[in-house]
Amino acid sequence: MKAFSLKIAEIEKRFELDKIPYSSQMVVDKLKEQTKVATKKEVVSNLLFDFMDNFIEENKSSRERGSLSV
Repeated sequence: MKAFSLKIAEIEKRFELDKIPYSSQMVVDKLKEQTKVATKKEVVSNLLFDFMDNFIEENKSSRERGSLSV
């Protein structure tokens, strides 16, 4: 919490030194810009389940009923 307070104070100081009138939203935007997460979120993939459903559907006629299930 103290680290955020320090970062906010630094952002406000930077605005003041640059003689830029600033709002609380501008400070929040700058804080978000500085604290971007370094990791990337991956899209959830259901490729395995899609493959299994497709395989069962394609082989339905050549397999005994009940032998293909999830």
